Amino acid sequence: MNLLKTIGIFFIILSFTGCYETENPVYDRGEKTSINGTFKCQDSVNDSIEVFTFTEQKKGFWPLVSYNYVDQDGKENLMNKLPSGLYVMQSKDIESGVCVYAFVDFISDNNFMILVPDFMNKGPYIESLIDDFNIDHSKSKINSDCIVLKKDNETIKKFFAAHEKHMMFTLYQCKRSF
Repeated sequence: MNLLKTIGIFFIILSFTGCYETENPVYDRGEKTSINGTFKCQDSVNDSIEVFTFTEQKKGFWPLVSYNYVDQDGKENLMNKLPSGLYVMQSKDIESGVCVYAFVDFISDNNFMILVPDFMNKGPYIESLIDDFNIDHSKSKINSDCIVLKKDNETIKKFFAAHEKHMMFTLYQCKRSF
């Protein structure tokens, strides 16, 4: 890897605390999960409690059914299971079309964690993945904590699939509100 590329990746790793972004959706269908409903989520950064509500929308018919989860802000969220057991959550902003990605670890139907790449502590792992998949990347102009990924959708899907729990930071711990 040349020095300029290494310096660029190092700058990104130091500058961001953790999410990915694409200008267009990577996934066009989502899987059914237990995220439908209202959850109280503890923010691991500032220890505050936030409430998230997801409303399930089913589109299409078997075998091409897709599940979409609209949050309280109107963002469309698709969930896709990865080989690690984690789900990648694609959150699409309706106005801009920009998609932000985080990872979800379902502990049970009533508990899950929202995870983001831990650039600060696991930077070398993430840097290796970026290099292995030859992902073009830049600082987001919209979301200051995100890296914009630029590559074809299939490569980005493989890049997400290569992420494992040990590379993540728990951003939220969520429990279903009854």
